[in-house]
Amino acid sequence: MKLPMVVSAATWDLIERLRPDLDVFVDVYDATLAPLLPDSTHAEAAALRQAMDDRRPDAGRERLASSLRSGRHGLFSAGPLRIGLFPIRYQRDAIGVLVAATPLPPDEARGASSDAPADTDVLDRRIERIGWTLRATLEADIALWDKLDRAEHRARWADGVLRFLAYLHTCGSDAELFAAVVQAAAVWGDFDARIYRRTLCGRYALDTGLPAPPGFEGPETFDASLLEGRTSPTRVTSIAEMEQMGWRVGAGEVTLLPLGTALQPSAWLLAVAGHADDRMLAAFEMLARTVAVRLDELLLTRCDRVLDRLREGLAGSPATVPATAATLLRELAATLPAGQVRVLATDPATGERRPIASVGVALFAGGGGPLAGGRLITAERLVFPLVVDDTMPVLLDLNAPLGRPFSVADAVVAERAAGWFEAWLAGAWRGLAGAQVPFAEFVTSDVRLGVESPDRTAANTW
Repeated sequence: MKLPMVVSAATWDLIERLRPDLDVFVDVYDATLAPLLPDSTHAEAAALRQAMDDRRPDAGRERLASSLRSGRHGLFSAGPLRIGLFPIRYQRDAIGVLVAATPLPPDEARGASSDAPADTDVLDRRIERIGWTLRATLEADIALWDKLDRAEHRARWADGVLRFLAYLHTCGSDAELFAAVVQAAAVWGDFDARIYRRTLCGRYALDTGLPAPPGFEGPETFDASLLEGRTSPTRVTSIAEMEQMGWRVGAGEVTLLPLGTALQPSAWLLAVAGHADDRMLAAFEMLARTVAVRLDELLLTRCDRVLDRLREGLAGSPATVPATAATLLRELAATLPAGQVRVLATDPATGERRPIASVGVALFAGGGGPLAGGRLITAERLVFPLVVDDTMPVLLDLNAPLGRPFSVADAVVAERAAGWFEAWLAGAWRGLAGAQVPFAEFVTSDVRLGVESPDRTAANTW
């Protein structure tokens, strides 16, 4: 650190103003042994500069360099002057030397060497009084500058973090949001940040991450149960735990921050490999909360888009309930997306589930055994009960498209769509039939047997 950069202009000006009125002459040298104060008209100024430029062994130049290296003050005589050297420290390093000098008595100055015994106690006390005082002034100013510089740095850091958090609210998709987060972590502290997506299979799978630096290799997937019930940031420092999750030991430590939201609890996870101090950890916690809020906003936007498509599907829809339902299901399958979507109702006579309407083709096997009228959430199948008629259970059944299993967000969107579809179907029955016609008769009465709906979906035929 260069001395002129860490001392305020006001302190330099104060020393310059005091120089003519002091009973000793002062000068300041930096780490390159160059004088920092301007030339003075003081009678001893030229003699002091000359003494400090003397390059002979054990002369001023060598003593100045020695004081700078060792950080020790010293007193010596050179020509007509008694000189004191007072190293100026920044933290633990000497970055300059304050020099104070006063004339020797004429009889001692004649022929006196730097080591010659002389009665200099009074002069030394005068030099030390001024030297220690001005050195303390300079070091206090340096400490204040350092404190203000750190405060300014923290203020700039906080301002940058806040501006970045505001930027996150402009991200139009999950991918854009997560790319910004992992890049910010790399810039803030060379952290290896990764976003993990919780799957409906009970695992966290890598969603977004930058190429990892040496020693920060992380897993592609790990068991979500390892973090079950944790809602606050978790710092993993145990080698055993890190290896259990799949991180290499060289990562040092990993901080796991859930990005759970009101709509998607624990659906996402931010993993930061590397040591994060308290300030950085606070920034990541704030980042995690902001990302969670934005994820909810994006999900609500997606839900609104799907519901808008369903509402648009009612405009100019066919007159029959199954055909109208098929039109709505086609909109849902396209926007979710889903491979197959069906509305199933139970035949009152046989208890067999048959489709009121169906679009698409199932690409996966059913979700493990016959349903008991309840909901089912898996990566391949989503089933939601629709409360339409107590005597005839109705289900909305969705199958995932090929190569794209359902996510937690898909399940949230599908459930919102199921609620809308339930309201439409129940409203159609109660509004058009006055709830006086049994639901089974209502959904089949306007169907011509053996005739397919416009989307080539077989109509209900019971």
